[in-house]
Amino acid sequence: PPPRPVFSSIAVFCSGAVLPFAATLVLLLFAGVFERFWFWTFEYPRAYTSLLGYSEAAYVFKFRATRILASQLPAVAVAALGLAAVVWDGNLRKRVFFLLGFTLFSFVSMVPGLHFWPHYFVLVLPAVSLLFGAGVCALYRLISGPGKVSRGAVVCSVLALFALAFPLYRERDILLFDTPLMVSRKIYGYNPFPEAVEVARYIRENSDEGDRIAVIGSEPEIYFYSDRVSATGYIYAYPLVENHRYAQMMTQEMIQEVESARPLFLVFINFRTSWLTTEGYSEKKDHIFDWFARYAADYEPVGLAEVVAPFETEYYWDEMTPRREPRYKYWIAVYKRRSPG
Repeated sequence: PPPRPVFSSIAVFCSGAVLPFAATLVLLLFAGVFERFWFWTFEYPRAYTSLLGYSEAAYVFKFRATRILASQLPAVAVAALGLAAVVWDGNLRKRVFFLLGFTLFSFVSMVPGLHFWPHYFVLVLPAVSLLFGAGVCALYRLISGPGKVSRGAVVCSVLALFALAFPLYRERDILLFDTPLMVSRKIYGYNPFPEAVEVARYIRENSDEGDRIAVIGSEPEIYFYSDRVSATGYIYAYPLVENHRYAQMMTQEMIQEVESARPLFLVFINFRTSWLTTEGYSEKKDHIFDWFARYAADYEPVGLAEVVAPFETEYYWDEMTPRREPRYKYWIAVYKRRSPG
């Protein structure tokens, strides 16, 4: 197309992106929370994205990409064929700019921060899907011959069906046979998702709607399942134990919020995945664990969820709890504020 309509379209598109953001800034400024917005949207993310170096990022990418590819290898292979087919396939060569550009920018979109968490890879799925279709079509045009049902149609249909069925077969236990507990452990390892449901049930049944709770860890699902409001804005504890310059300030802010709210229940999460503390954190002064040990003295233990085996968790409530000390590596402790006097 002529240059002028192209630049006009780009200008309209950019305006559509910029104007809502600018309006949001103005609204937040008048609401008096602009500084908080700026900190959480720009300053802390800048610190977070500088936590990993390039060598660490390369290792993380290789580790996570390998695990994801293992269950999708045939589909990715067909997508790679579609990427390569732009060299010899005339139909795809006409669309090479869009195919390569969309794939490149889809990949680039998950690079900032260099963390490469598994869910970041969702950003490349649309591009991989398009390349998969391109690969099937290019192969069909390459090997298709004359006849009512051509050889290319049969080969490509079988290839596509196999590539799509492979992940279903490979994950058949998770999709068809495993219990929710087994699925959670296989996918998320020792994340306390099953335990969170039971802990939240106890809190919900032993508190009123207006009561507040504080989860010391990174399990905001407990707030959701219990239908109780958090005593602090820090529903994730990861920023408190990361190696950046805001960690101490965040810790003090969370402590002040919890102490001011005086929550009815405290929930302490003793799962590594709920903290991911950096090396040497426990040796620092005034860290979150030291504070909790002091603050919890005003609370009495009323619950303990202890993982005794990969697919087995033991629960102790109320009068059974004070006499128990955790014996295993992973556990959740529930504390209730003592009554005055």
